[in-house]
Amino acid sequence: MKTIRHLILAPLKKPVKRLVSPRGNGGVHDMFAFAFWEVYARLQGARTRLKARMPLAPSHQKPLCLLKSAAEYTGDFFLEHIRSALLPFWERHSPDRRYGGFITHLDRQGQVYKDDLKATAMQGRMVCAFSIGYELFRSPTYLELAREGVRFLIENMWDKQRGGWYKSVYRNGRVREPDKNSFQQAYVLLGLVEYHRVTQDQTALDYAVRTYRLLEQRVWDKNHLGYYESCQSDWKVKSDAKMSYIQLVMLTAIMALHEATKEAAYLERARQIADVIVLQMVDRKYGCVLERFHTNWVYDPMSVRGQALIGHNSKAAWLLLRMHQVTGVPEYYTTAERILDFTLRHGWDAQHGGFYQYVYRNGILASTEKPWWTQGEGMQALVLMYALSGQRRYIDYFKQLADFTFGHFFDPEWGEWFTACQADGRVIDDHKGGTWKAAYDTVRACYEAYRCLLSENRHV
Repeated sequence: MKTIRHLILAPLKKPVKRLVSPRGNGGVHDMFAFAFWEVYARLQGARTRLKARMPLAPSHQKPLCLLKSAAEYTGDFFLEHIRSALLPFWERHSPDRRYGGFITHLDRQGQVYKDDLKATAMQGRMVCAFSIGYELFRSPTYLELAREGVRFLIENMWDKQRGGWYKSVYRNGRVREPDKNSFQQAYVLLGLVEYHRVTQDQTALDYAVRTYRLLEQRVWDKNHLGYYESCQSDWKVKSDAKMSYIQLVMLTAIMALHEATKEAAYLERARQIADVIVLQMVDRKYGCVLERFHTNWVYDPMSVRGQALIGHNSKAAWLLLRMHQVTGVPEYYTTAERILDFTLRHGWDAQHGGFYQYVYRNGILASTEKPWWTQGEGMQALVLMYALSGQRRYIDYFKQLADFTFGHFFDPEWGEWFTACQADGRVIDDHKGGTWKAAYDTVRACYEAYRCLLSENRHV
């Protein structure tokens, strides 16, 4: 039964949305819309600041002492963290010995708390993580786990009639969500390419190429550029919104595909996505990567309440720096520098260290929560910017971020990182995996830090 509040507010929703949504023409309506979101951010930000001054809610997890000093952050430190603290946790608890593939819904100790869902993107991420493990340590166990992940994907998650990867399946491989979400497609593509990179397995590369071609045919917007958010099971577009995270993960996967094949077409597409980031996704006034757009790249603040995610900003900065390394395009570097400056000015916690996640477009803090992956993305961006620029401030931030992350997110008792912390580092979500968390973010962050510090032969 509908409430009176719903009956009153529902008819107003569409008119209000039109009123506060920019049209992209720079006219009076757009000026009003952006002014509205500025006021909204200031009002909501005041609430956030008020909450931040209140005593923090008690946490069941005591703050952890720092395990390493900043002077010990070498490439070998990150390599050892992958070897002893990350991959062993997933090796012990994640493989599904009965049906194959991986179970990623794991609590602090690695016990399964949900076994009726396998998200396709998480299967791809697990393949990627164990492929990296095999590359680093030549462990036959990691090779077998990565191979098993690829097998489970192809046998259970590939749509044999229409092509592409289902969004999710039940534990036994029966289709659960048949839609084709671009996020899922991209992470399977990345996992297959990473597996091919370390094994030269042609079947994995063939499926990666087939995936890419389907995305080009069905999800790439030939008129406005960029990838749509999702399709139905028959590849009819379900949402033509342009989400920043979709473009970022697609760029990650396509760069890996180019590295594996050296085909110029992949690099050209990667450059087009990088140009979209620079020209369409970065806010011209504040320099942050915005979250959601209409299909023609007009900003859509309503659905995200005008917020920007620090983790996506750090990821965009890292990707643009990598594209600068590959192409030499100076705009990629300068844009990455501007984005990273936004994250440090508005996302960095000067009191406790670490990155917040949610800020408004103008930089006002929206939440004091700190998720695990935001710290990992920040480490990758900071250490690469330091390697390219030589500016000491980036490595100083990197060390402080590593202090916070390994002091509070890392669980020395059971391994892996917690999902989320309060501002001061007290754990508020001690799960180690879920629908959106697998081995990928932690392993990839340490892998990139290891490679960067090793190649620079730096001790920071």
